Amino acid sequence: MATMHESSRETLAPSEAPPQAPAPRSASRVILVLGAMTGLGACSLDMYLPAIPDVQEALDTSRSATQATITACMIGLAAGQLLLGALSDRLGRRPVLLGALSVFSVASLICALTGDVTSMIVVRVIQGFGAGAAAAVTRAVARDIFSGSKLLRALGWITTTMAAAPVFAPIIGAGVARVWDWRTIFVVLSAIGLILLTAVVRDLPESHPASARLTGRASIVGHDVLVDRAFWAGAGPVICTSGSLFAYLGTSSFLLQEEYGLSSLHFSIDFGINAAGLASGAWVGRLLGRWLSGTWCLRIGVFIALVGGLLVAAAAATSTLPVLLAGFFLITTGHGWAGPHGMAVALGPNKTRAGAVSAWFGFGQYGSGAVVGVLVGAVANQAVAVAAVVLACCAIGLLLASISHSDGDSSGGVEPVNAS
Repeated sequence: MATMHESSRETLAPSEAPPQAPAPRSASRVILVLGAMTGLGACSLDMYLPAIPDVQEALDTSRSATQATITACMIGLAAGQLLLGALSDRLGRRPVLLGALSVFSVASLICALTGDVTSMIVVRVIQGFGAGAAAAVTRAVARDIFSGSKLLRALGWITTTMAAAPVFAPIIGAGVARVWDWRTIFVVLSAIGLILLTAVVRDLPESHPASARLTGRASIVGHDVLVDRAFWAGAGPVICTSGSLFAYLGTSSFLLQEEYGLSSLHFSIDFGINAAGLASGAWVGRLLGRWLSGTWCLRIGVFIALVGGLLVAAAAATSTLPVLLAGFFLITTGHGWAGPHGMAVALGPNKTRAGAVSAWFGFGQYGSGAVVGVLVGAVANQAVAVAAVVLACCAIGLLLASISHSDGDSSGGVEPVNAS
């Protein structure tokens, strides 16, 4: 896929074309590790959610300040992907991954020791930074190793594996907080980071050899991908559905537990059901990719999320809990469906810049989450605020998906499996 400005591309050093990435020791093991690292961000957010009321009470602070600890983590997730994801195109994947996981583990431990909400907000940014950097680089590793329909299948499996994090994270978080306290949740997160650090050292070889790395000033943040049409065709709609997803994530604990009366256990179970929707959406979307192009699968996923937004709006008008829960389920399912296809469309023609594409893709996702978190947190009636934000995000996402590749190939670089 051609870019709007070909002159902005970086150059390879020292050869003209990237060599084939080294074969992984075990493709299934690598996908499992990649999925787990991609799920670090979800663990940082979701394991913590059931304990938010406890955190508010323990730190003697307001609801908005407590919600700011979620937004802070999203800001860190966005910044980590942007600053270090593209850097892996120049330094290699392993050094960035090892550094990111180390930062995440240390910051998680510090979160367990904080005594005031201001310190918590600051350290949550750092924690999110490490998790975000790891997530961006893992997607780049997938692009190094796989291509075409294999890339789509790998991203689908990574998304499905990653979706296990929000399925179990809130349940584990609620259990840990019940048996011990909310601070122990961060000790567990630190241990997860150390386990993944060990897995990278043992099982993940360098997938981006020195001869394939980029040189030039643009490779520091990879901003030239912002004028790449393939990038926006895949990233634009998914960034919008991410805004809807984070509107749900940032408000669901207070909205469902305090306004609708769900217990922390019931909230965790519902959260797990929605996370299962995320995983099933990725799985079904991956199967549909055997017959439809990546762009068409992307459009279907965004449409599902839009239907969920309509249900959330209906629930806000009628205060009907089952309708609200159904809307949240469709939002997460639609995002899980659209995400792998959007990433595959964006990454397909950009192998040498996979780190930069992944970085800006993730930055857009978590950046939209941070903006949405601020907007929703500023409105007193959060049910109405969530409905408005979700509808706006999904409508814009569907519009972007509908006009993508209207003047050319609709595959976004990822053909149906049966077409190859």
